[in-house]
Amino acid sequence: RRFDFEKFYNKLVKYKEEYGHCNVKKSYIYEGGYPLGRKVNNIRSGNISLNAEQKERLEKLGFVWRVNCEKESNEKNSISEDEIEMK
Repeated sequence: RRFDFEKFYNKLVKYKEEYGHCNVKKSYIYEGGYPLGRKVNNIRSGNISLNAEQKERLEKLGFVWRVNCEKESNEKNSISEDEIEMK
């Protein structure tokens, strides 16, 4: 079955408009039963191949390619409540 990029992209745009980001959880199901979270996960893991134009469009939209790295980076730059209390 062929991946319909335009359908995916349009749903991701609407998701971003509603939630303010493109970091879709794997379990997220969009209106009408569309498995948006699973599609995002498959793109991130390389199970769905995209051409250069499609990748560029996603990047311009703010697509997060590697969620764990973003999370780790944010954690390194933040101070925990325990560290604040110690000061």
